[in-house]
Amino acid sequence: MRFLQIVDAPTAVVAAWEMAKMSRENMKEHVEFGGLDRDLLEINHHQNIYHVVYDLSIPRFLPRQWVSRVVWKWAADKKELTVVYDDVEHVAFQERKEYLRASVTSTCKYKQEAEFGATPQTRVTYTVQVDVGGNIPRKVADRGGVGTLMILSRMRKAFDKSAEIDAASSLRMASMIRAHEGEYTEAEIVGIDAGKDRLKMFERMKTKNLKTESPSTEAEVAFEDNDSHAWGRATTTVRAE
Repeated sequence: MRFLQIVDAPTAVVAAWEMAKMSRENMKEHVEFGGLDRDLLEINHHQNIYHVVYDLSIPRFLPRQWVSRVVWKWAADKKELTVVYDDVEHVAFQERKEYLRASVTSTCKYKQEAEFGATPQTRVTYTVQVDVGGNIPRKVADRGGVGTLMILSRMRKAFDKSAEIDAASSLRMASMIRAHEGEYTEAEIVGIDAGKDRLKMFERMKTKNLKTESPSTEAEVAFEDNDSHAWGRATTTVRAE
């Protein structure tokens, strides 16, 4: 399974957030998803051992246990970070009779993209193969993919800067509108005049009011005799500059 997401944050920050397995936020998600046990053992500055146990919520099925080596490395230009998860045996996390050992192989790439305005952008790509062991339904085996989607969804929510990006974009557009200097071409003048005429059309057409969700918005639809097209007009008040 392969998943991709664009995140509004620097590459190192995004990777650190996802790899912080023992953070309060990640631990909360772990419990909500059926987690029973979770440990992270630091080996050196580029390797950890990650141990996790999940209850699959299937009657008479043992919880699954994963023990993975996590290794990460930056590209030479420091713009791409690769993180690899693979099965490993470790003395600190022995197999236990009350669990069934499962396996996972995944590669996560965090690639720095061009900034969107002043907002850093990171492209996150997950490639995951999960084997939960035993003869279980396919939909249960696919929970590993669901879990990855949950991680990406939480990641996007945690770093989302859409409101700030949209605000900056609107300010740039407002500046362009205010600074409408220069001569208008004949085609531009014709277009403006045609737009004004369309607004005046409603003064001589039969209209019908439409119900809107906002009480401050009025909407109406109009038809002209022998015309197959319908015209619509909406009026509202916006509290802004």
